[in-house]
Amino acid sequence: FVRENSEAPANVPYFSDTTVLVLAGFPRGARESLMNSIRTWLETHLLQSVQETIIFIQEIMETDHIAIPRDIEQIVEGPMPVIKLIGSSHNIGIGRAMWELVSQAKTKFVIFLEDDWILPYSKH
Repeated sequence: FVRENSEAPANVPYFSDTTVLVLAGFPRGARESLMNSIRTWLETHLLQSVQETIIFIQEIMETDHIAIPRDIEQIVEGPMPVIKLIGSSHNIGIGRAMWELVSQAKTKFVIFLEDDWILPYSKH
């Protein structure tokens, strides 16, 4: 493990050649689910332990490019991890969306997550 450019604590491994890829179907009411998942990914230092995170949103709207990063900034404690938001204006299907995510990754390894996948975490 290499700890270069990581904002994670010293006892958390840093995967310098890994990207987290998130597939979000994102019906209008699903933003809360995505933010809850991102909160757990931040609490467990997952997003701070990888080189970048790319979120693909099906049926993305122009306002999402402002609202979603703003919502993420409000739940981040400490430095903001590298998060890139991409998407399609219409539903292109899971296979094509995954291809779009992988084609944007600049690392050797990827971790696929969905927008409602949370990591259990306890501060105790």
